[in-house]
Amino acid sequence: MSHQQNRKWVDELIGELVKFLDVCGSTGDMLSHIKERNGDLSTENSITTYNCFRKETTLAAVIIDQGGSSPQPQP
Repeated sequence: MSHQQNRKWVDELIGELVKFLDVCGSTGDMLSHIKERNGDLSTENSITTYNCFRKETTLAAVIIDQGGSSPQPQP
């Protein structure tokens, strides 16, 4: 492979890693927000909270994959 092809591959890989780290950071922020907001939960509330978290995480991943920045959790 030429130097230019290697450079392009490395740049693409770095871009994907940055997206992954952004998703990880957003996930951690959302988990902290959920814990802050809800504290100890009953089983029913835990399931509801998990489902909301899953939807928010999926949305954040889609937005980041499309080149946007991740949404911030709502208070």
